[in-house]
Formats: sequence, structure tokens, C-alpha cells
Amino acid sequence: MGSLFRSEQMGLYQLLVQKDAAYACVAELGKLDCVQFKDLNEGMCKFQRRFANEIIRCEEMGRSLGYLEDRIMENSADVEITDMDETNFEVADERGLVTLEAKISEFERETRHHFRSDIKMRKSYYEHIEFLHVLQKTEEFFDVHMDDQAMTELETAEAEALDESAKLAHDDDGKWFVTGILAWEKRLVFERVIWRACHRAAFVRHAAIDELLEDPITGTSDRKCVFIVFFKGQFLKEIIDKVCDGFKARQYPCPKTSRERKTMCENVIRRLNDLWVVIQSTNLQRRRVMREAAANLRNWQKEVHLRTAIYHTLNMFIFEADRKFFVMEGWVPVKQLSSIRKALDKGAEKSNSSVTPMINLIETADKPPTDNVTNKFTEVFQLVVDAYGVATYREVNPAPFTIITFPFLFAVMFGDVGHGLLIYLMILMGLFSMYTGLLYNDVFAKSTNFFGSAWRNPYNRSLIDKWTEESAAFGKPMLKTFDPKVTYRTERPYLFGVDPIWSLAENRLNFLNSMKMKVSIIIGVLQMIFGILLSYCNFWHFGSYVDIFTIFLPRLIFILSIFAYLCIQIIVKWIYFSVHSGTVFGQFYPGPTCAPSLLAGLVNMFMLKERPIGFLANSNSSEVLDRCFLSQWYPYQYMVETSLVACAVLCIPAMLLGKLLCYAIPFRHEKSHIAGSENPVKKMFLLFMQAVRINVEDDGLEFIASQRRRTDSDAQDMPKRFSKEYADTLVEQVIRTTEFVLGCVSHTASYLRLWALSLAHSQLSDVLWYMLFGQCLKYSGFTGSVFIYLFFLLFAVLTFAILVMMEGLSAFLHALRLHWVEFQSKFYEGDGQPFVPFSFRRYLKERIK
Repeated sequence: MGSLFRSEQMGLYQLLVQKDAAYACVAELGKLDCVQFKDLNEGMCKFQRRFANEIIRCEEMGRSLGYLEDRIMENSADVEITDMDETNFEVADERGLVTLEAKISEFERETRHHFRSDIKMRKSYYEHIEFLHVLQKTEEFFDVHMDDQAMTELETAEAEALDESAKLAHDDDGKWFVTGILAWEKRLVFERVIWRACHRAAFVRHAAIDELLEDPITGTSDRKCVFIVFFKGQFLKEIIDKVCDGFKARQYPCPKTSRERKTMCENVIRRLNDLWVVIQSTNLQRRRVMREAAANLRNWQKEVHLRTAIYHTLNMFIFEADRKFFVMEGWVPVKQLSSIRKALDKGAEKSNSSVTPMINLIETADKPPTDNVTNKFTEVFQLVVDAYGVATYREVNPAPFTIITFPFLFAVMFGDVGHGLLIYLMILMGLFSMYTGLLYNDVFAKSTNFFGSAWRNPYNRSLIDKWTEESAAFGKPMLKTFDPKVTYRTERPYLFGVDPIWSLAENRLNFLNSMKMKVSIIIGVLQMIFGILLSYCNFWHFGSYVDIFTIFLPRLIFILSIFAYLCIQIIVKWIYFSVHSGTVFGQFYPGPTCAPSLLAGLVNMFMLKERPIGFLANSNSSEVLDRCFLSQWYPYQYMVETSLVACAVLCIPAMLLGKLLCYAIPFRHEKSHIAGSENPVKKMFLLFMQAVRINVEDDGLEFIASQRRRTDSDAQDMPKRFSKEYADTLVEQVIRTTEFVLGCVSHTASYLRLWALSLAHSQLSDVLWYMLFGQCLKYSGFTGSVFIYLFFLLFAVLTFAILVMMEGLSAFLHALRLHWVEFQSKFYEGDGQPFVPFSFRRYLKERIK
């Protein structure tokens, strides 16, 4: 069964369901989220499948519901759409599709009718408003005798341009004018075009409309004006009509007499009142329809989506027309099998089916999908792992370990109590950052002295004052050197974290860099060793015992012989070696220079270089050891390191050729067995080797115990198969061995990014504090208060932008890399397929998005 550390056990099952019960059974399975159906009609076009018409009808209903939603959102601000009930996934029976389709179609038809009528009446209403403005402005024109003035100007213009305009006015000597509505910004251009098109034989007058007029189609309000064009002749009228069409100026018929204009105004006002009443009545009717649609819209959408999901799923099944049942196949978690049986029985009961659905287990060589069970907390870390690759079926899941290691490695690079508090919303990352900040004794680039420093100042006040005066006289800074033999209290180190006195020391970076670099190496090696140990869990679970002896053990010995040995030296040096002479493991080291140099020791280890002894057997000896930090620092060191290098070197051919040898020996025995050999020793060896399986497709090689009867053709084909498998395995093992050996070195060096980013974060914190906020602390009084206020604001903004956001993102990406490459490459294949069950909940979320 599955657990937090391994995916669920899956099985491929065949479901036989009667035709009438298939719809209800699929609907019940959609509520469980535990069946990933296989498409048994993969080669068939979607329009050729059995339920293609039903899907088209559902899509058409979805389009209609989308139209209703748009109309509700655009035109009914006072109508609220009821939220979808995402907890209830009950679906009506298959016969309810016709009822739902008719109901949605009726609402769409009624809505379209109301909106068309509303637009038509609003268009008529606003045209009447424009007409009313035209009549009123025209009446104002003629009240001030603008018609006489225009006539006079016309006659004067005719006299001046008689030759040019005679042909335009030969058919009518009466006075003509047209009126209409024009956009305000087009009035001047319109006037010039009329003037030139009519050869100065027409004159334009315009008057602004005080209110904004709304476009009934677009709903926008624009400023417009009323225009009057005076002209003579039918030919000029045709020209003016074309210009009005080009400028989208709407003309309105205006009577020539004042009495007719006033009468028409009264009629237009009455018509406006009648239209307004009709529009209000239509709006009330439309809101009623919209409210009823809004109350059911989300549930209708949910039902349409669920029905679509069911029909898409039914299209994946094979229908046996003779016996009238559906054949379904799908991957199912074994522990959910009883729930699936209950769901099928419930579906058959709902559809009144007399035949009980059947479930049969299918034996298959197909690789099952991976189903890692998560909750709201572990889901985030599972997504981090799956972004690199979904776990192979039933291999160890790195997500539970990532929950701790990912925020911890992030915190090693981001360690600062203050900045950790700022990102505490990312709970684990902030918590671990505060913890490592306490270890580094770093709070916004400042140290805290909670437990009292383990160092003491050996200089008295008078001596310090004397040095201060000399420093001021020579213009050079005063540096005090603390001799550890005198100033360090060896009886009690600082209780937790880094001693705060290092924040004042000039060699602070040298000390912290050395410490963080070694810590990074230890963390990296421990995580890689843990990854190799997890590979053992995978090999044991899958029964790949040959991989335990040819991959796991050589890898473990190789990394322990070199890198774990280096880490042990680091820890021993930290614990036992100090600035004082002392005895370590029964050997006397006469001074601080006898603490071993790890870098030089590692180089000498691989060069197999013999070194002199760097310790004394007797603490009373007066012998002087020169450069003892380059010498052997424990007895038989050369022998031990030579043995470790030999073990590491021997592990390389073991990883490279181990599988090949295990593959070749059973082949030779099998070949002799087919030839008729009955050697009892070989039979016993075969029983042992037949427990091992080497799969060329999955693990490169796979030995399988086979009880089938051998034939002569098998014996003839076996050398060819062996040669191909042997060559593939050889190439794969060369690649894997080279990758691991070189990767151990490069990955160990890659963990130094923990130190590098921690150093960068610390230095940026120092710069922001001392170069920005620390400068304003030099001022006092009112000026100091103003500077503190202003510089703290800038300090806070830069801290959040650079140290929290940019540095936080950088640390996140580097922690991601360390997990994906350095850690997971030791045991994680990540070539699985995710388990995607048929789920109403997931389908609805995708559709809503």
C-alpha cells in the first residue's frame, strides 16, 4: 500500500457495465477521484465516437450560458450571480439533458429578444432626442433671422462667382436648407469640406448641444452639435448628402415654418414620453429574466460541464453492441477498490439496471501511473519535486524529506533573524532562516550578546587611551590584537552560535568564511549519502538485489572513503584542536600550528605521499616539529588513507562491470542448459541467479527466472539477444559510473554555494547598515531625528527589495538546484507518469479557469 514515502499501489482493472447503467456509473466514479481511464478508442476521430452529438449539444449549451453570463455582467449591475455549489456533484440522469437544453434555449431566446427590443427602442429614443435638439436649435436660428443673413450672403457670393456656380443652381431658385446632428470635433472640417465641395455656394451654421448624447449601441456618451446648411438647387443637395454620409452626420427633416416646427416639437416630446415608459417596462421585464437566469446560471454551468465530462469519458470505452454493455479499462489504487465497487453498485441502482457491474484485474506489463497522496501542507513540496520529474511508480518519494531540507538549505544561504522575520509568511523558510540567523548571530547585520563573550579584553584603560592618542597623531586606525592564549577563556565557549566579538574583528570574514565553507561541505556530503541510502530502499523494494551489490554498495563505499572521511577530519579538528598545546587521542600536539591542514592533507592523500609524523608521544619532550600542520596528525594515517583511496578506486570497476558480469554468468549457464548440460553445481548457482531480474528497458538489465520450455530456436537467438543487451548495458553503465564519480566531486563543490550566498547576503546586509542607516546615527538632535526618519525609510525599502526579494529568490533557486541535481540524482529516476483520475472537481476547476 502507499504511504507518504512511496506512491500508492496501482492496478489495471477492466469494468463491464450495462449500457443503461454506464452513464450513472461514470457519474458516481467522477465523485471518487480514483480511476484513470484508458482511451480504448484512441485511433478513432472524436466526431466518429458514440457520444459526439451529445458533446456538441453540451458545448452549444455552454455557449448559450456564456452569452447569458455576458449579458448579465454587462447590463445588469444590480443582479448578482449566485455562486456555484462546488461540494455537490450530483448529476441528473441522462434523460434530463433534453429538459436542460430546452430551458437554456428558452432563456437565451427570451434574453436575445429583450436586448434586441431594448436596443431598438433606445435607438429610437435617442434619435428623437437628437431630432428635438435639431428642431429647437433651428427655431433659435430663425428667431434671430439667420435665414435672411444667410440669403444675403448667398446672393453676394453668387454675384462674385456667377460663372463658377451657375451650373449648380440652374434648376431651382428657391431657398433650401438641411439640418442634422454632427460630432462636435468634426464641425470645422465639415464646414470647410461643404464650402469647397459646393464651390462657396453653400453656408454652414452650427450650435453646440449642452448635454452629452449617448450612443445606444456602444453605450458611449459624446458631445455633438446641430448643423444647418443653406444652399440652392437639387444638385447641391446631393453633394451635401454625400458629405454628410462621409462624416456620419445624421440628417433630420426640419419644417420651414415656425408653426410647423413647434407642432413637431410637441409631437416629438409626446413620443419621447411614450418611448421612455416602454423602455422602463422592458427593463423591468429584462431584469426579471436576468435575476431568474443569474440564480441558476452557475448550477446550469456546473451541470453542463459535468455532463460533458461524462460523455467525454464514455467515448473512451468500447461498446459491445451484441451484448449491450460497455468495456472500460483504467488504473485504480488498490486500496480504493472497495469504494469503486460501491460506486458502481450505486450507479446501477440509480439506473434500475438488473445486471451488476463486473470488475476484473488485468495482468499487464505497462508501467502504472504514480499517485503520491498529499495534503494542503505537503502538496507544495510535492509540486517542487514533480517539477523536476514525476517519481517512477513505487520508488521513494523525496517530498517528505524536502519538507525539511529545502527550507533548511534556503536558510543556510539566507540566515538572518531580521530578514527571517520579514519572510515569516513563508513559514518554514522564515523559521529556518531565523534559526540559522541565531547560529550566525546575525540580526540585520548586527550581532547580539545574549550569553557573554568567551573573549576578554586584556588591555587597561590608560593603555587604550595612549594608543588612541598615537593613532590620532599618526592618522592611522588603532588595531588591538587578542592573543588566544591570553584573552580566550577556554573553560566556556559562547553558549549558542557565533561569539559576538567576531562582529568587531578585522579578520571576521576569514573566520566566518572558513566556518561556513566547512559547514556547507558537511551538509552536502550528508545529503548525498542520505540520497544513496534511499537508493537502497528502491533496489530492495523492486527486488533488484544485483543493483544493491553492483550500484549501492560501491557508491556508498566510494563517497564514504573520500568525502565522509574529509567531513570526519573537519569535525575532529573543530572539537579537539585549539590554539593551545594539548593531547588528542593519546598523542601530544605541541602547538596551534599542529592542527592539520585539510586541503593539503586531501591532496597528499590522492598523491599517496608519505609525510613525517606531526605529533609527539610524550608531552614532556622538547622536540620541535617544523610545519607540523603538513605532517601526519594521527598514527597509521598513510596506511588508512592509502586503503581508502584503494577502496574508492576499486569501486569504479565494480560499478562499471558488476552488472555485466552478473548478466554474463547466467547467460553462459542458460546456454549450457539448452545444450543439455546437467551440472548440479550450475543448477544451484542458477537458482540463486534466477532471483535477479535485469530489465533492459527500465534499469538497463534484468535477469528473470523463467520456467518456460527452451527450444532450439531460443538457443540460436540467445547469442544475438545477449550481444545487443550486453552492448546497451555497457554503454549505460559507462555513462552512470562516469556521471557518479565526476558528480561526487562537482556536487560537493556545488554545495559551496551555501557558503557563497550566505557570504553575499551578509556583506549586502553590512553595506546597507553601515553605509546607509549607520551614517545617520552620527548626527544628534533634531537633525539626527530627521535623518534617521528619512534614511530608515530608504533602508527598509532597499532591505525588502534587495535582501528579502532578490536574495530570497536567488536562495530559493539555488536550494531548488541542490535538491533536483545534487540530492535527487543519487536515487531518483523521475520518469513516471502522474496519476490523473477522472474527477468532477478537477474538471470543474479547469473549466472555470
